[in-house]
Amino acid sequence: MASQKDWIDLHNRLEELFELVDNDEKYKETSQILAYTVGQLESLEELDVMGVVLELIEADKTVEMHPEVADLVVTILNRGIEENMPEAMCDLGSLYYNGRLGKVDYEKAFNLYKKASELGNKQATENLAYCYYYGRSVDVDYEKAYKLFAKGALEGNLRCMYKMADFYRYGYYVEMDCEEAYRIYMRCMEEMTEDAVIEVGADIFVRIADCCYEGIGTPVDIQSAFIFYSRAEILCYQRLFSGDYFMKENLLRVQERMNLIREKTNADIFSRFEWLEK
Repeated sequence: MASQKDWIDLHNRLEELFELVDNDEKYKETSQILAYTVGQLESLEELDVMGVVLELIEADKTVEMHPEVADLVVTILNRGIEENMPEAMCDLGSLYYNGRLGKVDYEKAFNLYKKASELGNKQATENLAYCYYYGRSVDVDYEKAYKLFAKGALEGNLRCMYKMADFYRYGYYVEMDCEEAYRIYMRCMEEMTEDAVIEVGADIFVRIADCCYEGIGTPVDIQSAFIFYSRAEILCYQRLFSGDYFMKENLLRVQERMNLIREKTNADIFSRFEWLEK
């Protein structure tokens, strides 16, 4: 339990932060969390500080974190890291990775993910795999990425599963096998729960759409491609609205493909009715 001084200091700090962000349209969610937390402090003997930090991290994700709020969040996470908490390492790593603290720092993210992964944090292991896959702060290393994604895939992690399929699709580290890639993508879709659709649906649907459009592991099927791209587009927007900046590239590519399909399909279909326009 925190000392009386620590409790008073935290109470005062949270009140100061609430006054800073209150009525700021950019930080509505942050303001609500701070207001609720400050209101509860009077009646609580102990506060789930890490729980509040996680709520603040998830709040207002389409903008960078308020500098003063970020300072408190980083301070508390660093205290957790000093106590060897892998969750704190992973959470702080993600703030550096996605730029919520004002700038991206892949090197700090990588080092934190690596340490958290060594301590058994599954999310950090997945995040570390992405660092190796895209070469963020380290050289691209498909072998290390593959092995880390495989670990998550064996535990039923859908993101790791569709990334495994990517290896077969492009022939990274393993021999190219488009049929196997398509099979895994379809399995991911079949195993998606309602909650998982929001979380990974855009990634999976766009990959299945690519397969149908390009004939990757399955015959070309333009109609099915358009349907899956349409589903992906909606989910890309949902992810962007929730602060997932990495969806921007996916969304633009999906819309480009959909426009190409529209042009070709419209030309084909409209031409069938030219006899009615004579």
